[in-house]
Amino acid sequence: FEAAAYCAWADGRLPSEAEWECAARSGKQGGRYPWGGGAPDEYHANFETGPHNPTPVGLYPEGATPSGIQDLAGNCWEWAVDWWREDSGAKAKPNEERAVRGGAWYVSVHGLGVAVRYGVPVDGQNVYLGIRCVRDLPA
Repeated sequence: FEAAAYCAWADGRLPSEAEWECAARSGKQGGRYPWGGGAPDEYHANFETGPHNPTPVGLYPEGATPSGIQDLAGNCWEWAVDWWREDSGAKAKPNEERAVRGGAWYVSVHGLGVAVRYGVPVDGQNVYLGIRCVRDLPA
């Protein structure tokens, strides 16, 4: 709720899971990581082999999407506006968890894929969680 409140204050909002994944895949099907199919390394993302803490956005430029969005893999799990559900295609119902995407600095390469998702209690606060504010484009 604090993440959504901050985004609203900044004239934005939290992304939906579908929006987050579309951005991470650059609108295409099949990409395993935001930068494409190449294996993660110390130039692409902050994950288990990195500095073992969150880092400022932009330190891993090789991991950017083709459209230039940075740090969609690793660093921090990012809150989505969606309620958590096991099947991402199922209708979401309010519960005690929200979806998070993107992996974090402590995960292995298996946690960095664009399809990886988890549920986190709505009151969850820790060094693994972050936010990405999005804005709608003007008509």
